[in-house]
Amino acid sequence: MVHQHGNVINHSYGEELPKEPFKIKVIGTEYTVKVTDRINGTAGEFLPSNERIEIRGYENTSYMFKTLWHELLHAIFHLNGDEELSNDEGFVQRTSNAIAAILEENEGVADVNNFECFLERRRV
Repeated sequence: MVHQHGNVINHSYGEELPKEPFKIKVIGTEYTVKVTDRINGTAGEFLPSNERIEIRGYENTSYMFKTLWHELLHAIFHLNGDEELSNDEGFVQRTSNAIAAILEENEGVADVNNFECFLERRRV
């Protein structure tokens, strides 16, 4: 499941993303994220004028998690005024896959509220 704890998104395998819309803040702007089957020909969509992100519902929640991060990168670049990067689908895809992999492979790394616990677990 994707959980929002402050500005942190956590993902647990084997759980579905919520079917009801949820809110997520990106650089101070709150977006509504909706899981839907009504997206034509794409896995996700960033709709800045509506402050909304839509992602297609799949059984593979890992794919949905990666799609969410893909759309979040579009939001980040848009909010930073970097439309060139936002429109570079290859760059967005590679970067979002890398971010999702880091988060999936290192549980707790993005949890600012519990970062000390993460560091303690990872000490060599």
